[in-house]
Amino acid sequence: SNPDMVEGFLKTMPDAREMLTIYPEMRSQLEAVMGRPLRLEESSVATSPTAVPAPVSQTSRPLTANTVQAYVYDITQGMAKSMSMMLVGQQLDLVPHTGIVVFGREYFFGGGPAICDHPGKSVPVPVAETMILGETSKTREELEAYISQVLALEHTEQNYNLLNHNCNHYANDVAKFLLNDKGLPEHIINFGQMALATPQGQQLRGMIEGMEKNMRTSSGSSGLNPFGNAPGSGAMNSSGGYGASPVPSAGGANAEIVARLKEMGFAETKCQHAAASCEGDFDLALALLMSESE
Repeated sequence: SNPDMVEGFLKTMPDAREMLTIYPEMRSQLEAVMGRPLRLEESSVATSPTAVPAPVSQTSRPLTANTVQAYVYDITQGMAKSMSMMLVGQQLDLVPHTGIVVFGREYFFGGGPAICDHPGKSVPVPVAETMILGETSKTREELEAYISQVLALEHTEQNYNLLNHNCNHYANDVAKFLLNDKGLPEHIINFGQMALATPQGQQLRGMIEGMEKNMRTSSGSSGLNPFGNAPGSGAMNSSGGYGASPVPSAGGANAEIVARLKEMGFAETKCQHAAASCEGDFDLALALLMSESE
């Protein structure tokens, strides 16, 4: 027999090579016929699949007070995973509500911008996923001032929209302030748009928008905010459970004053300062702006 041909055949037959290893006497007989030893060890090494090194586990950096995390909750508590294919024609593992955890507190949107001193207990469902977003150089005081002076005006109960302006958009704005414009992943921010992109989803979108419009007309706020009853004010309860403390807020009456002043042509920053100084009195805020312009 041609030795090279025999070796070429054995290279393509792992079972045959294994049999020769198990039965060395069979290998000896074959080598006697070939007139020389088989050279299978080199070929098996050369042809065997390259071992893929096990991933090196990176030691996670210790969390600090300045570590910015996203706590993602599933507001359906598992129902999305089991029913989404039937309802919207695509698989969804969860429907997210997101809070930003930093400085030992959780910042989230409930009935307005709110804070929970016990992260993970801000809303009455368990945390489904946590994400480490980065480290911030901002201080707690800077963040809460920004929420009070800017985000509380942009994110109100009145302009809440389940699909386009919700708790995830608020959390994204908090993260972007802390991390110099680095926010949440797109699949969290644009979940509503992505989830309803299918034909079934488009039908559901129409129903949701119609319901929200009716609720807003009848009650003046969005009845489709799943955690709209999460306290925007009030102390954390003694058990450390569901509840929140207020963000010092320029929202509510002040937000309405700012909106009215902007409609009159005043710059937004000046409107915010005037509203913050007038204690809910529109005429006083207008007078302040008029005096500045004189």
